[in-house]
Formats: sequence, structure tokens, C-alpha cells
Amino acid sequence: MSSITLGIIGCGKVVSSIHLDALAHVAQARVLAVADPVEERRTLAAARCGGAAAFKDWRELLEGSVQAVLICTPSADHAECAIQAFAHGKHVYLEKPIANSPAQAETILQAWGNTSLVGMMGFNYRHHPLFVRARETVTSGRLGKILGIESAFTSSGSWMHDWKKRRASAGGVLFDLATHHIDLIHYLFDQPVADVSAQLASRNSEQDTAWLRMTLQNGIVVQSFFCLYGTDTNRFEIYGESARLTVDYVAKTFRIVDRGCSPAERIASALGHEAGRLRNVLGSRRDPSYEMALANFVNTVADGRHQIQPDLRDGLRVSLVVDAAERSAESGRNQQVEPYPGG
Repeated sequence: MSSITLGIIGCGKVVSSIHLDALAHVAQARVLAVADPVEERRTLAAARCGGAAAFKDWRELLEGSVQAVLICTPSADHAECAIQAFAHGKHVYLEKPIANSPAQAETILQAWGNTSLVGMMGFNYRHHPLFVRARETVTSGRLGKILGIESAFTSSGSWMHDWKKRRASAGGVLFDLATHHIDLIHYLFDQPVADVSAQLASRNSEQDTAWLRMTLQNGIVVQSFFCLYGTDTNRFEIYGESARLTVDYVAKTFRIVDRGCSPAERIASALGHEAGRLRNVLGSRRDPSYEMALANFVNTVADGRHQIQPDLRDGLRVSLVVDAAERSAESGRNQQVEPYPGG
């Protein structure tokens, strides 16, 4: 299989600390160009990619011969970058969130829909072994009927760029953290969010804390807490009639507690087979999901395929939930999620 030539648009913290390392492990990926308005960032990224061409303006990068682009700019710029990338015949890996609003997201999908190009969303947690295993467990019926779901995703926020602190630039906790869990809800349970009740608070920056109560189309209720200024937490708790599943991304643990378990059995479960089976996969690197997601994108392009998950439609579905959450926080009332265009 031949290499796929890539361009990276935006060379900020996530690219320098995560994406470049992940791409180094994707055998078919060959980064030929990078673009960033900050000279130091683009120069360092170009050097780490073996002397890739470096551009101040991402539009110049699109004029080149790369086959695909990773769009990692501030979120408010996603729509313009993605639309232009498709117009130039480039496959697109778009970091989350898809855009600043559902209306902007729909313009991206319209541009993509007129092509046969790959359009992938950067919801990397779908490729993480913990969440892949969680989906398998839910789908298998191991937990029995699902009764309820709780999730929490909090971060210290110590290295946030200024744009992530402003809603106008698609900053805030709904776009930064909640988008990941909303997409995981769709992925884990194969159910869309039907309605949302939300509260937002701005303590240290705009919309940095959120409480969401989401009802899935099948009636299951999900309660979630998100905060950009706290301890590092990333956890799902799934309550079933037969068992409870706890997935802790930070602790790298996967635990099933069966109904009626004794305290001793709970301890054995925490230390036993379910928790240990993923240890070898998770022990080698901090997070293998970025590499797996990027490898999926590159391999799909290389194979000439067009279908990929998660794709840009998944990005719009999440955007519609975020929009409902913002409307709920503003009105103080529960809000229906607008239907996804086309069903």
C-alpha cells in the first residue's frame, strides 16, 4: 500500500503534544505540509515531520498536492477550512467540535456531500479500547436492561488557549469536553438524544461548567457533569438490571459489578479479568485512541473507501445536542433536540 500524503492545518498544543506523536506510529501517513499563523509553532511542527513545507496561511497548503488534511484550528474556523479543503479535493479529518453551530455544521456536510471524499470527525474515544469494550458489553446484554447512565468529564484547564475560554470562538465546556461524551452516548447505546435539560455556569471563563440531563429516544436518562477547572476525571457509570459497568478513562479501569455481589466479590471484580484484560493494551502509551483513529482515517483513504466512523454526520448530531443544551440553559426549560436533517 502506498503512503498517504497529509497536510496539518493548525499546529497548536494538541497537535504538538498528541497528533504528531500518533502520526509517527501510522505507517502509511506522510506529513508533507503544515500551516499555522504562529511562526514558532509551524516551524517546530515542520521539523518534527522531517522537514515538511510550512505555511502561514492554510489556503496555500490546500493549493499543494497533499491528499488529505487534518484540521486542528480553533473551532470557529472549522467550517471555512473544511469547505475549502473539500473544494480542493482533499480528504478531511476534522477535530471536534465540528463547528460553532448546527448551521455551520450543515454547510460542511453540504460541501462534503457533493464529493466522494472521506470526511471523518476526531471523536477519538470511539477507538479507545475501554470504550470499544464498553460498547461490546452493552450490546451483548451483559448488563441487562439499562436503567440509567451517569458520566463526568472534568479537567484542570491549566493549559487552555484563550479561544477556548470564549463561547464566540466555540470555546467553553460544552464544545471542549461535553462533545466527547455526547458522541460516546450515541456510540455506546445506538440511541439519539431526544431532549436536554441543562445548566451552565461561568466561573473562571465563559461556560466553563455544565450540568446536563439528557433523555435518549428510548427513554433512558443520562446525567452528566462537565467542568474545565477541576481534577482530571473522565468516567461513565452504566446501571443495568443485571450489573453495573464503570469505565474510568483516567484510572484505565473497566469494572463490572453484578447484582447481589458481596463486598469480596466486588473487590475481585475490580482486580480481576475484566479490569486486567485491557492492561497490556493500555500500559504502553498514555492513550492509543488517537493513533487508532488517525490510522483508520489514513487506511480508509489508502483503500479507496468512503465510509468511515465517526463521520461528519456524527459531528452534526452532537452539535444539535449542544445547541439544545444552550437553549435549555438560556430558557430554564427542557429543550427538544432538533431532528437530524434527513432522519
